Amino acid sequence: MSTIHEILRQGIISNLDSEVLLCFILKKPKSYLFSHPEYCLLPDELELYNKMLKQRRQGKPIAYITNTKEFWSLPFKVNRNTLIPRPETEILVERALLHIKDLKAPKILDLGTGCGAIAIAIAYERPDSAITAIDISKAALKVAQYNAEKLLKTAINFYQSAWFNNIPQAERFNLIVANPPYIALREEHLNLSSEPNRALYAGASGLVAIEKIIHAAKDYLLPGGLICIEHGYKQKNSVQQILHQALYTKIHTIKDLQGHDRITEATR
Repeated sequence: MSTIHEILRQGIISNLDSEVLLCFILKKPKSYLFSHPEYCLLPDELELYNKMLKQRRQGKPIAYITNTKEFWSLPFKVNRNTLIPRPETEILVERALLHIKDLKAPKILDLGTGCGAIAIAIAYERPDSAITAIDISKAALKVAQYNAEKLLKTAINFYQSAWFNNIPQAERFNLIVANPPYIALREEHLNLSSEPNRALYAGASGLVAIEKIIHAAKDYLLPGGLICIEHGYKQKNSVQQILHQALYTKIHTIKDLQGHDRITEATR
């Protein structure tokens, strides 16, 4: 038998990872691990922990092992068909909420919704919003729809679409948000090898998706409407240049908590 204390002392994986796995298996908050260090895992609990431990040592992300990732203090289901939501993307949600705070029933479009994190977080805070969320992956949309049904009382309109391709041409939005693929193909990210490539990589420059979105978005924004795009920390100048060329105004970039350029906004 193994106690919580003994497992956390093993040091086979990081303590943080061990804590996440134990909380998931025991269905207890983190505080329980420290208030009950003497608790002995039952045989089936220990078997599951060892199975998950093996997966983690093989490099599988914790979020894919537990099929859960917290975002905006909400528990999202994730799997290999969806990108794992990052903390820095919460800044995109914060900016979106700031821009719609004075609007009644704002119309919002979330491009490349994945597990639905951005759209659902906005809808959670602003249930009066009319939100459309699209993704090219049918499998990702299935996860997003599950999360929306589980976490929201209001509905989100989900479409399978390659960016704007299947969005009705008459649709217009107050706000378009996007966390598109922005990693250049030449860049190697071994820690991302488990995540879907189409959600990460965007051509030789990493700007292919961003450029498509910026140019097409103008036709779907209401006058004075805003676009907010997450991008790589070295892409600020390129993204701003594309926006200038597309004749957007009020262009500026927001830094993430690490001080990296992360979100660029512009007005139609």
